[in-house]
Amino acid sequence: MVISFEAFDFHSLREVTPQNISNLISSQKNLKSFTLISYRGTSYSFLNSLETQSHSLERVHIHSTFFKSGGPNLNGIAECKLLKKIVVEECENITLKLIEPLMNAKFYKLNYVYFNCPYSPVSKEISVWANSYDNEGKKMYYRYEGEKFNSRFFDEA
Repeated sequence: MVISFEAFDFHSLREVTPQNISNLISSQKNLKSFTLISYRGTSYSFLNSLETQSHSLERVHIHSTFFKSGGPNLNGIAECKLLKKIVVEECENITLKLIEPLMNAKFYKLNYVYFNCPYSPVSKEISVWANSYDNEGKKMYYRYEGEKFNSRFFDEA
């Protein structure tokens, strides 16, 4: 599932509410991949609805999204223990409060993290977490800012 706000203007964005997005996510059967692009809304409550897909969700990609101060955290994503890949790139206002649920979660299959938010004050913490994550003896593949590549990896195994 890809939710992109790139082509939306301000007036169109008012029609797409966080509750509508939550309902769409929750209604999916065996959602494998979730991508959020260019979201600039005021509420991120819909991210918590990803927990309803914890039995199947494998890939999360958040791109060019502005996270409001004091706003969300990623608890819904942290509940998806079968995640294999997490990509967060070109996002703004990434805080420790936002990503801490991911850092404290136990992902059973996670083997790929790409974090490229060069203006984030918590880049070092994310780097330490990703580089030290041990998935039952398998080292996680981690890429950090400055390594530009096509991150649309969802067709990969």
